[in-house]
Amino acid sequence: MPAAAINGRPRQMRRIQLSRPLGGRGGKGPPRASSIILGMVLTMLGLLLGAKAVQFLIETLFSLLAAS
Repeated sequence: MPAAAINGRPRQMRRIQLSRPLGGRGGKGPPRASSIILGMVLTMLGLLLGAKAVQFLIETLFSLLAAS
């Protein structure tokens, strides 16, 4: 008995729900404008914070190099 036939019927690959389209509203078309704007704002905040962190690390590194 082949391993694919369990309980006498051929085994089907179970699909993880791919029928719903992407979007934050349970598959009712594209996401609304407010969620797009919210994503843009969060992305900008993340980029700004990341740039500030990189700048702080570079300045700290150079000050440590200058002190030695």
